[in-house]
Amino acid sequence: MSLIANKFNPKKLIALGPLSVGLMGGVSAFALGTSSTATLFFSDHATGPNINVHDGSAYVSAFNENDYIGQMAATVKKSVFFLPDSVAWNKIMAPGTLIMNQRISLPDVTTYYPEATSDIKQANGWVTLDDNN
Repeated sequence: MSLIANKFNPKKLIALGPLSVGLMGGVSAFALGTSSTATLFFSDHATGPNINVHDGSAYVSAFNENDYIGQMAATVKKSVFFLPDSVAWNKIMAPGTLIMNQRISLPDVTTYYPEATSDIKQANGWVTLDDNN
C-alpha cells in the first residue's frame, strides 16, 4: 500500500488529466475518414459513413449504373443528432448518368454523409463524398 501511495502524485494527476482528455478528444476528431461511399447493390437505399468537412466544400462523384430504367437520387446529408438529417445537396440522375468530382458548397463545417436512393428495388449505383481539401 505504501508503495502505491509513494508513486501517487496529485499535482501530476491534476495537470495530466485535462491534457490526456484533450488529447483523446483531438485524436477522435481525426478518426473519421476523408471519403465516404454509399453503394447500391441490387437495393433501393444505401448510406455511407460520416466524414468531417473542414472548409464548407467537398467533392461529389456519383454513377447511376442502371441501364434503361430507374432514376437514382444522389444526396449529401448533414449528420445531426436527435433531429432528422437535413439535405445539403441533391441530384436526380437518369440511368447511365455519371458525375465526377463536382465541387459542392455545404452550409456548415461539420459532419456529412452520402446517400443513394432509387425508385426501383434492385438498383445499382454509388455516391461518393470526398473532403479532399
